[in-house]
Amino acid sequence: MKRPWLLSLLPALLASCSTLNAAPQQLSAQKLSAAKIYHPICSMRPPKGHVVSGSQILTMCGDPFIVKGASVAYHTFMDMEDGGYGQTDFDHLPEQLDVLKASGVNLVRVFVTPEMVNHTPSQWPMLDQVVTEANSRNLVVLISNSYSEYSTQTLNFLQLLANRYKSNPLVWLTPMNEPNCALRQDDPNIYCSDWNRWKFEHNQYIQAIRMAGFNNPILVNGVDYSWDLSKAVTTHKLVDPNNNLIYGAHRYGNENPLWNGIQASDALQKWGSLANTVPVVVDEVGADNGPGENGVVFVNSLQWMQGFLDFVSKWVQGGGGDGAIAFTSYTSDGNSLFEDAGYVNDSDFPSPVLPLQWSAWGNIYLERFLQATPK
Repeated sequence: MKRPWLLSLLPALLASCSTLNAAPQQLSAQKLSAAKIYHPICSMRPPKGHVVSGSQILTMCGDPFIVKGASVAYHTFMDMEDGGYGQTDFDHLPEQLDVLKASGVNLVRVFVTPEMVNHTPSQWPMLDQVVTEANSRNLVVLISNSYSEYSTQTLNFLQLLANRYKSNPLVWLTPMNEPNCALRQDDPNIYCSDWNRWKFEHNQYIQAIRMAGFNNPILVNGVDYSWDLSKAVTTHKLVDPNNNLIYGAHRYGNENPLWNGIQASDALQKWGSLANTVPVVVDEVGADNGPGENGVVFVNSLQWMQGFLDFVSKWVQGGGGDGAIAFTSYTSDGNSLFEDAGYVNDSDFPSPVLPLQWSAWGNIYLERFLQATPK
């Protein structure tokens, strides 16, 4: 168990809001002294896979696993008009994975939707190829069901995913990205903050996945676009017969030009302090959340991103945090980790700058998180 030291750590975490160039701290002694659960062949050929133990993610050899991730193939399986970015993202996946792996990434997140079941030809072989390419580089693949809502179709889709990858120790699942918030229809997301609905639906998702024989970690998102996990292990605790749940928080800068102490306190209250009880990963952080909403203009500040990632790095190294995942490797907006060349020579398909080059956002993620946290 992680010690309840977060209050004593709060000054250091808040200090990260103004001290952008602080030297990385050492991984907490508690993390390093985690009880080993040694597999007999760990000394020769470590087995693959991960398990939740208390508030930590452990390898099958009992070593703490800190998620250092990036989303890939974002458009490929989303069943939406994407201007060709989905195909390009898929075509240039090997190069992206090579650069990400060399930069310290150990997990990639892939968005999927139930609609991919109805594609002709099927997108399943393409998803298998993404998984194979990532696993061949010893990268975990987190498959995240997205842009859908609770339904029989969704439950069936989750069972298909679970059954397809239940024998692969390097695949995790997220049953619903930003549940009841990131929907396809234009109707108001009236259940976006509904904890009761969240609990009911996620218990059904977990049951469907486990009944299919999938025993690997399940990473769950919270309410309010997953900005809030505060009730996830108290009044609205989920039931997993495997006790193998990880919790994912999301954060964007939106209208804030800088990360500050008020935002840090809010993050600690909504998900940061939870990491002393269960594993918590910032499973989505991006540099561009659109032009704004409800009359609020989003500035999508890169300075905010620097401050936030410094906060996350210190939270991982001394506050019990379990990692972060950047959104996303290649796309047409400010979230692209790699530079976009657009439609070169009037091609029907866009292209990243080749050879791949980190964007401004990508360099911030590389320097402020991937290089600032332990391997």
